[in-house]
Amino acid sequence: MPADPYRYFRIEAEELLEGLGEGLLALEKGADPQLLKRLLRYAHTFKGASRVVKQTEIGDLAHQIEDWLTAHAQSGRPVDRASVDHALELLDRIRRLVAGLAIPHPAKTVSQAPKGELLGGGAASSRVTPSSAPATEPTIRIAVRELDALLENALETRIAAAALQRAAALLPDISADARELARSLRGRGRTSSAGSELVEQLAERVASTHQRMAEHLNQIFVELSELHGTASKLRLVPARILIADLERVTRDAARALDKAVEIRWSGAETHVDAHVLAGLHKALVHVVRNSVAHGIESHAQRLGSGKPQVGVIDIAFERRGHRVLVRCTDDGRGLDLEAIKRVVVSRGLISPEQATTIDQVALEELLLSGGVSTSPTVTDVSGRGVGLEAVRHAVQALKGELKLHSRVGRGTTVEILVPLSLSAMPALAVHCERTTALIPLDSVRQALRVTPSDVVRQEDGERVVVGGQVIPFLPLARALDRSDARASESHSAVILEAQGQLAAIGVDKLGAARSVVVRAIPEHADLNPVVSGAAFNDEGNIDLVLAPPALIRAAMDAEPLTPPVQAERPRILVIDDSLTTRMLEQSILEAAGYQVDLAVSGEEGLAKARTTRYGLFIVDVEMPGMSGFEFVSTVKADAELGATPCILVTSRAAASDRRRGKEVGARAYIVKSEFNQAELLETVARFLDD
Repeated sequence: MPADPYRYFRIEAEELLEGLGEGLLALEKGADPQLLKRLLRYAHTFKGASRVVKQTEIGDLAHQIEDWLTAHAQSGRPVDRASVDHALELLDRIRRLVAGLAIPHPAKTVSQAPKGELLGGGAASSRVTPSSAPATEPTIRIAVRELDALLENALETRIAAAALQRAAALLPDISADARELARSLRGRGRTSSAGSELVEQLAERVASTHQRMAEHLNQIFVELSELHGTASKLRLVPARILIADLERVTRDAARALDKAVEIRWSGAETHVDAHVLAGLHKALVHVVRNSVAHGIESHAQRLGSGKPQVGVIDIAFERRGHRVLVRCTDDGRGLDLEAIKRVVVSRGLISPEQATTIDQVALEELLLSGGVSTSPTVTDVSGRGVGLEAVRHAVQALKGELKLHSRVGRGTTVEILVPLSLSAMPALAVHCERTTALIPLDSVRQALRVTPSDVVRQEDGERVVVGGQVIPFLPLARALDRSDARASESHSAVILEAQGQLAAIGVDKLGAARSVVVRAIPEHADLNPVVSGAAFNDEGNIDLVLAPPALIRAAMDAEPLTPPVQAERPRILVIDDSLTTRMLEQSILEAAGYQVDLAVSGEEGLAKARTTRYGLFIVDVEMPGMSGFEFVSTVKADAELGATPCILVTSRAAASDRRRGKEVGARAYIVKSEFNQAELLETVARFLDD
């Protein structure tokens, strides 16, 4: 008798429960003789398996489902909703009974296993069909907790092998010392010569042993890497295992609200880590309930707006590198922005004055923060405002990103972007003082060198210009709250992107990219919020795993460590009759740390130039009165202003205009149709910062 007498029954019960759940929902949509045969087979098998393990109550419930299916098959009549409700209730009772079967040996909590989450208990498992197997190859079910144990053992073996490898690396030195001893013994008489030969033989044996150990250890590392990769793949399960449960959730919510709703799926064969899928299930349950309650309209409202009576929720899974995007879109009414404004004002989240100017994006962010509901009553489906908050918490637990988009009258989309796996991921090692940290590779956009002169210190924090964009900069030492963190010095910088935002994180040096097994950190540990986990390196030491969204928030919220101590940069005068052009150039230049004055005409610009010292003039060509060509010519002829460089920014792109600009003394000529931030900042820096 095995230690767990129900081990294999749980695995079989899980598969049968999934098949019966999907089948009953499909049966409600239309009769299918083959479907009926399959469901009868499932129920009969469940009944027999239950009685083998002496679970009479489960067997009796399976027998009732079998009797109901038999009667339905014999009648040939369409199944009614009430009958399906009864069968699903029997199935729910079976789920609870299976979940309650005692496990007599220690095990990981079922909350880590997706199918345990979906079915209310039991051992989580992955169904695996090797890619090289024929189509008729039987499906194998593998317990996820056993794969976790395998990955754990593989990691411990790798650490032990690395320690052995470091010890073996000492053998060449021992062999060299032995040879040196042999040389010193030679020529000291017969006894010494004999000793010399023995020591020489010892040196050869040590060298030979090192060679064999190195070969075997290299092979061990190769095989451990293959084992880790294979085990990680086995932990990936298809997203389609969520279908039956979410269709059931949708059906129950729609029935409670007297609505007709169906789910459509795409990308359901996308494979995701079992633990990630469990977290996605938690989030998507709330998403589809919200879609039914707040998105899909009533029958009368849909018909009145020309929509089909049956509402649709589309759920799509899409692989994005080492992450997966889940997009849930309904074709309902969209967000009631005015109702949301009234609620958030009544809750004191914003003032009535703010409500008049707040935009849709900000309102959507408030919704995601939780506690906001526009439902007039509290029901089993909605009304407490906790649905989206629960989604946010579930996504945060997965180290993912959450977005909400809505179009009035056309529906709402919730996007969830999460790692394919929480247990293993590619990461970039970075070094900060004596700490090695790991950054998920999916969030790394580029790496570059940043010198002190590249960092602009402003009242709202430090900034650097990357690809023409001004983005927040934060040394990792400050993000980790190191007490000895100093003002920014020379760094390598890693450019991170998360949730549509960018930041540059300064590090001492970059390491190599590697695949890491991420360990959760105990909740009671008082850690910096930028740290999301930990991973063992080959030496058995712990490296921190960092959270890109938290790093970016820290960079955006950081204040300069010390007040800016910089030589004051020369002021720039922008002369252009176009308000749009003036404000655009001013915003770009001020974001990069320059002081900017404005003039709307050449005459005004010339008057300001004679009362204020400027380091650069940026001038439009076509302006009422004095043109840009005339302004530059006048400046160059002035004894006091002639040394000040001028840049022409104009819509005139003809070669003759470029020649004239050069002739009158302009140092650069930028065409507005070809204008970009990077070119402007590089040109300005060439004249002012060199």
